[in-house]
Amino acid sequence: HPNTLLIIDYSSPVELLAIMTAIMSSTIPPLAGVVLSGFPGPLELDPLIASVLGSLPTIQVAIIATAHSSFELLGKMAKAAKKLNPSSLVKIEAAQALAETYMDPEWLGKVTAPGDVQAMTPKLFQYRITSQARANLQHIVLPEGDDKRVVQAAAILIRRGLCQVTLLGNIDAMIQLA
Repeated sequence: HPNTLLIIDYSSPVELLAIMTAIMSSTIPPLAGVVLSGFPGPLELDPLIASVLGSLPTIQVAIIATAHSSFELLGKMAKAAKKLNPSSLVKIEAAQALAETYMDPEWLGKVTAPGDVQAMTPKLFQYRITSQARANLQHIVLPEGDDKRVVQAAAILIRRGLCQVTLLGNIDAMIQLA
């Protein structure tokens, strides 16, 4: 199925070569990513395999390696899925920041582009609006800087890197609220 996360028990670098060539095939639907479970540690490729991999065209898929077995990995993923819900704003923001830091922005934009989809979930809307805010950093001025809610909102905006903020109000009152 398209956008599937492929989890493979890793046993040799030859498997990595097979995976890379399969991903380039037009018969394989696009993947969300590949996880190599049971990965022994630093990858030291045979020079011939390294040469073949180096000659392949660039592909746009995340490949993650872990020492955990597939069984352990699936257990950890099941537990993590229970911990991440729509109200987990800090975790969602952390995931967004990691994706924006370590993933190709052009590819990420294509994957998250709306395409023919008419409906937009609240989380997708939140992701898009925060991504746009970070990409086009603006400066806003918030009045009533002596209101605790306004100071908290300013702190959230700054912490998430969404804009630059200027608070208007009594400096002593703002310092006490901060």
